[in-house]
Amino acid sequence: MRERLTFNVGTRARAARGPRTPARPAAALGRGASGARAAAPAVRRSARPAPAQATDWAWRGLIGFTAVLFLRPQDQVPPLGMLHLAELFAIVGLGGMIVARVTRGLSAAPFTPEIGGLLAFGAAMLVGIPFSFWPGGSAKEFIDVYLKVLVIVVLMIHCLDRPERLDQFTSLIVVCSGFVAVRSLFDYSRGVHLVEDGRLGGAVGGIFGNPNDLALNMVVFLPFALAAAFKPGSTPKRLVAAFCTLVMVATLVLTRSRGGFLGLGAMLVLLVMGSEMVGGVTNVSVLLAFLTARYFHTGGSVTEVRGL
Repeated sequence: MRERLTFNVGTRARAARGPRTPARPAAALGRGASGARAAAPAVRRSARPAPAQATDWAWRGLIGFTAVLFLRPQDQVPPLGMLHLAELFAIVGLGGMIVARVTRGLSAAPFTPEIGGLLAFGAAMLVGIPFSFWPGGSAKEFIDVYLKVLVIVVLMIHCLDRPERLDQFTSLIVVCSGFVAVRSLFDYSRGVHLVEDGRLGGAVGGIFGNPNDLALNMVVFLPFALAAAFKPGSTPKRLVAAFCTLVMVATLVLTRSRGGFLGLGAMLVLLVMGSEMVGGVTNVSVLLAFLTARYFHTGGSVTEVRGL
């Protein structure tokens, strides 16, 4: 069975509808009352409600893993570190995925061209490990980082099988990023987690552990926050997304990251080119980025030529 990512909405919708029912011949339209009575029970059977679906542990595991990855509660409550919550949720998700797929007669894990590309990339990494400067360290990074990322990507491809779930998943990421941004701004106001002459560091560890990582993640998830703010729908949800956008931009500014500066500029250019609807917000984002003189000075050092 061919499987694709959730982004192929039209293809999946057509496949779900199945083949078009052929037109009934004219002779069938003129059948007697007995034929009509024979068809009636079939109509009544199709009207019965579908049985309740079982709990989707794969989806719950993915949501739990994502929340722990972003919020890192173990940083605030150290005893939680002994529970290895991220690994626990990943195991729950993978176990749920395997059980759900096997019971439906599918392979234990999905396989798409995207996964094939990742496997080929991993094979190239393995071939290069013996020739690296530090083979032991390279092998450790491959196991601790790449394989874990590959497993989560496979779980995402299995779970994000319809647009509603993709929307819920991105909404969770936007809210979590906004929460991290608020915490970072609160730390900045108290003079906490500042490095390198006042640069804002990460309020939590992991993927937000230093100014450059924090800026990178703010830039990556800003387009999702902007899209949610302008997407037609619930007003409270749009207000939350707009608030997340503002605090994420403010956090990005205070990191004074040169890579974040370049990423923000590229992201804003692409958004303006792709949609007129976000022009107002992107202009505000540019204004916020350049209001901080120290950020502008740090960003300008990208073009600095040392030694002259």
